Amino acid sequence: MERMRRLGVLLVLSGGLLTLSTQASSAQNDSPFDIRLEAREVLVPVLVAHHDAVAAKPTLDKNGKVQGISARIRPEFTGLGASDFHILEDGVEQQVQNLRVEQMHAWEVPDNLGEHLEYSGTPKGMWAGPEDWVPDPMLREDRKGKIVWGGNLHWYLVSYVPPPSAEGSCHRIKVTVGGPEATVYARDEYCNTQHSPSDPLKGTKVGERMEEEAASSQKAKLQLVAQAVPTFGSDSTGRANIAVEFPWSSLRTYLNGCFLEANVDLLGLVYNQDGTLATRFSDFAYSPTKALDYKGSVKVPGWGTVETTPDSCKEFSEEWRRFGLPNRYETQIDLPPGSYNLRIVVTDGEKFGRAEVPLTVGDHDRNSLAVSGIVLSKRFTNMAAAWLQHSHDYLRLVDKPEFDIYPRGETSTAPDYAPLVSNGIGLMPAGDTRFRKNGPGHKGDRMMTYFEVYEPLFAAGEAKVQFQIRVVDAKTGRVELNSGLRSAESYAHSGNLIPIGWEIPVDKLAKGAYRVEVQASDSAGEQTAWRTASFTVE
Repeated sequence: MERMRRLGVLLVLSGGLLTLSTQASSAQNDSPFDIRLEAREVLVPVLVAHHDAVAAKPTLDKNGKVQGISARIRPEFTGLGASDFHILEDGVEQQVQNLRVEQMHAWEVPDNLGEHLEYSGTPKGMWAGPEDWVPDPMLREDRKGKIVWGGNLHWYLVSYVPPPSAEGSCHRIKVTVGGPEATVYARDEYCNTQHSPSDPLKGTKVGERMEEEAASSQKAKLQLVAQAVPTFGSDSTGRANIAVEFPWSSLRTYLNGCFLEANVDLLGLVYNQDGTLATRFSDFAYSPTKALDYKGSVKVPGWGTVETTPDSCKEFSEEWRRFGLPNRYETQIDLPPGSYNLRIVVTDGEKFGRAEVPLTVGDHDRNSLAVSGIVLSKRFTNMAAAWLQHSHDYLRLVDKPEFDIYPRGETSTAPDYAPLVSNGIGLMPAGDTRFRKNGPGHKGDRMMTYFEVYEPLFAAGEAKVQFQIRVVDAKTGRVELNSGLRSAESYAHSGNLIPIGWEIPVDKLAKGAYRVEVQASDSAGEQTAWRTASFTVE
């Protein structure tokens, strides 16, 4: 178990990826791995690394003082076949049926605030860490010991047909790969239980504790803020965009070498107005620093020998220490029209945090002009730059521009998450809708709004669309900012849907409580009601 827990950066972050496209799976909360059942097959995710695989290390000068950080390297073996794997269930060897390879969903994302590590473990859920530092790209090593320059780790997904077992029973798993140079990282247990790939904590002990906490009246010890805003989904549903934020400094952390780590679990419960449960989702994040061992010395290909000592950690700044701690989570859920109450619970294994957010999904006529809810955002990114650019650090290491560490065609680490994009700018919903003005010792927040206009006549060119945005003082009702009527013609659209991003100049507002209001109209004479979202300026 100890070896299994000490995983590489992307390996730990992507443990939940294993629940994608599943009918039944098992998630135990003491490991990032999730073994799943598919069509009477057990699918075991495995990382096969070189036994001397290393992660980021401090580089020291001749006096033993930290002078920088070496390349982030986690060599993995590539090119393995089904015959290279041996898998035992409850001590009995099973025949490997199939083998396939999947890339892990975790990489660096730049935005207006800096760069952060973003990673996904469920189809629509994304975890993110603080800005300031992300791990350098990795090297990979094939079976012949050749260093392969590449930017992402991969899972070997090994499957076998399990012996018959009772519902809810648990079984021990052991995976080995031939050859003394290989280190195998794989989960050592799975349970025959069923749940959705978007709800890996259902049925687990920690999931049950979080359900109890959701109904608790005791004061929460972990600060939690959340925003939930509906945009347009399919013909019969709306898409709720959910963002949750919590301070990484409040998490129960463990010191692993020079870095802090924490285990974080999240549960979302959506209730109907009569108190019945409409749907639920859950996710879990594991610190990426579990594999960073800072003891002794290591040989790093292309860098030489790096000595590490406990004293070297004293030179690490706060942003270096905290990089693996999650502090944000985003997801999307589809809901039919109606009024709901969303309860979110987050735990670090000791402390719990709770947030309750009302959520109304409108039932608009698809033959009429309509405006979605208004998403408030503090961070945004140029989607082309974020997902299709070359990494400067990577190019500095390999000096080969033809290599690209960002997967082409990807727009999110979560494969089923639909980014909120307006004219190429992706907006990330803010859990905290308090916005700071520029002040002594800190930089103020930029405030972006995102909303969608639905115009049934737009795609056919039968109508022109305008919108208006205003900011109203919540106490006095006075209009403080007003965009006036603006044409939507310049906004790229998808059929009848026009996604609009608009910046609110926070520094032009006095401190206080406000509403941002949006209305749309068209050349056919239709006009929507005003949609609103509340925020404060501090």
